[in-house]
Amino acid sequence: MLCACLHILPVCAFPPRTSGVAFRGVASEEEKLDMRREFDNSLKLARKLLAETRSLIRVFMSERLPGAHLDLMKNQGDFPKISIRNTQWLSLPIMERLRVLGDSFHVYSSYLEVIAEYERSQQHSSIEPGLTNVRLDLRDLLHHVQHQMSFAHGTPLSKPVQIPGHFLHPSSTWKAQVQALITLRHLEQFLGRAVREFTLLRFSVTRHFPTSPAAS
Repeated sequence: MLCACLHILPVCAFPPRTSGVAFRGVASEEEKLDMRREFDNSLKLARKLLAETRSLIRVFMSERLPGAHLDLMKNQGDFPKISIRNTQWLSLPIMERLRVLGDSFHVYSSYLEVIAEYERSQQHSSIEPGLTNVRLDLRDLLHHVQHQMSFAHGTPLSKPVQIPGHFLHPSSTWKAQVQALITLRHLEQFLGRAVREFTLLRFSVTRHFPTSPAAS
């Protein structure tokens, strides 16, 4: 049964709110342009990663769990999520929003590494090539977020997650496949959120970066 899956992934802690915007109060036109390019690149990469993840899920379901219903799995496990209303979320400084995205990407990167190790142990895995693409693009997206946080001299992102020893080591191969699929499904859902977030951030650069007098 699907309910046999373990509740193993931690919820991403929501950071305390700070006063004022997270970025420097004054920025040059060059800085604003750099940030706009950064968010453009992150948006393109997040869209690409979302498409790759959806494609990987389709292959995984057709070859490993044919007939499985994702709607029965969506509430299995504790995954990185943001339990806050959109109006509250959008009122937060950009720095805090980036930190939540970065922390969540750290969690998923750690779990994808374990899934990759599991796949490498399987003979003639058809999942491994697509999984490698997802892992590499997720790593690149995380690097983008780290660079964006550096504009505000932000605090370092969370350390890699400690994976529970029972992840992908259950009593049956079928349960391991379900655990992997649930992880990919929740990654897909979070990437949808990331795409929306980078779209908003791309258009909010000017508002959060008032032009300095010298640049005007």
